Amino acid sequence: MNPQENQPENTATSSQLSAKRAFALFALFLAIQTLTGLLIGVIVGVVAVLQGANLQDPEVMAQINQQAILLATISGFSLASIIVLYLATHWFPQEIHERSMNGAAWKIGPPQPLFLSFGGGLLIAITYLVLAPLISTPPGEESMGPFAQMTTTPGLQQIVALVIALLLAPPVEELLFRGVMFGGFCRSFGPAWAATLTTLLFVASHITEALHFWPAFLFIGLMALAALWLRVFTRTIGPSIALHFGYNLAMLSTILLAT
Repeated sequence: MNPQENQPENTATSSQLSAKRAFALFALFLAIQTLTGLLIGVIVGVVAVLQGANLQDPEVMAQINQQAILLATISGFSLASIIVLYLATHWFPQEIHERSMNGAAWKIGPPQPLFLSFGGGLLIAITYLVLAPLISTPPGEESMGPFAQMTTTPGLQQIVALVIALLLAPPVEELLFRGVMFGGFCRSFGPAWAATLTTLLFVASHITEALHFWPAFLFIGLMALAALWLRVFTRTIGPSIALHFGYNLAMLSTILLAT
């Protein structure tokens, strides 16, 4: 008998899912978007100066800002998403598909929960759209966050907003928050703290969009808690992605109809 057979399986520390490494991935996700936005802003400004743009003209500056926001949002979120997906699969090769609360649960799951979760996302968004204006006065267009402004601008910006909100954000954010971060925090702090911290960080990551309309924080938090419950109950990320997709679809559809 080989004596090595009685030894525990060797798991590399670099692939161990933990709160520290999960938070590092979250911080990297935000840092990439921030740094990319700053770099794009500088590049757009330099190009405008080289082309002889009149930076004293408010209309010219508004156009430059719109171009910078569009390019920064596309490149920043896309690059951050690619890196998160890559690192999650390479940092945590053993835990990425683990379906316990200590894993990332990167599985689609059976179709029936997907459809029910999609309907749940629609319901949460519709409830927000009906009740939120009764709770507080919605902000004007000038007080909207950068992503919301993109969705209200017909043309390329609106198309980009649709692609990000429907195709990128649901899988990437669910893998990051309800997958890697919840699993890592759960390993280190237990399920109660993991649920609390991941939900608070998810809400905080959307602060630029909800800052001027406080009811938005409540329903973003409600959506996050529903997605987390689905992840724990089904032990897969698929239903959480479906709920996130349904929520974003209802919100964007309302904006598109209004514009």
